Amino acid sequence: GLVNLPIRPGKETGDHGSCADGVFAYASEVLTLSLLNAEFEDAIKEGDGERVVRCWRFFLPIFKSSKRTKYSLEAVKLLINTHVLPPRLREQMIWSRFVNTKGKAGGNKPCDLHMEHLNRTVKSVLGHQGSNLTPRTILRIGKCVGPLLNVCKQFDAISSVRQASGKHTQASREKDLKRIVNQLQAKDVFGKYPRRKHEEFKSVTGSIIERMDKNKFCSWLQNHLKEV
Repeated sequence: GLVNLPIRPGKETGDHGSCADGVFAYASEVLTLSLLNAEFEDAIKEGDGERVVRCWRFFLPIFKSSKRTKYSLEAVKLLINTHVLPPRLREQMIWSRFVNTKGKAGGNKPCDLHMEHLNRTVKSVLGHQGSNLTPRTILRIGKCVGPLLNVCKQFDAISSVRQASGKHTQASREKDLKRIVNQLQAKDVFGKYPRRKHEEFKSVTGSIIERMDKNKFCSWLQNHLKEV
C-alpha cells in the first residue's frame, strides 16, 4: 500500500535524496520496463532483427545494474558480435533468430522456442518405442520429425479434426484494467510529492539506470571489448 500520501500536492522535487517521490519513481519504472518488453515481443513477432538488437542495448545496462550476470554476458556478447563478425555472419545473427511456420504477418517466434516444440514432438514419438529405443532409432526419428508433422496435419485436415491455434486463451481483463486505472488516478501516481513511498518498495527513489554505478559499468564493458 501507499504510505505518507499527502492530501494536497506538495512542491515537486528531484528523483534523488530523502525528498524523492518513491511512488512516482516506481510507477515510472514499471511503465518503462513494460513498454520495453512490449517493444521486444513485437519486434520478435514481426521478425525485425535490428529492432531486437536495439532492445538488447537497453537490456544490457538493466541486467548489469540488477546483477543478472548471465543475462548481462549474453547481452554484451550479442552486441559485440553484431559489430565484429564478418558481414555474412552478422546478417545471420541479426535476421536468423526467428521462424514463421504459418507464413502470416506478425507470426514469427524465436527459433529456440520452435525447437522446444519440435523436441516435445520427438519425445512423444520416442515414448512409444519401448525396448526398440536405440541411438539409431532416435537419429531416424529426429530426421523425419518435419515430414511426420506434415502427415499429422494432413490427417487432421482429412478427418476434420480441429487444430489448436497454439495460443493461450485469456479472459477479458477490461474490468481489472479499469479498476487499476481508477486506483492509479485516485493516488495520482504520476504526480510528484515529497517523501511519498510504497510500503514494500521504500528504497526505490529513481530508475534502475540512474541508480547504477556508471563508472563500474563502463569499466566492465571496456574489459570485455579488450578481450574481443
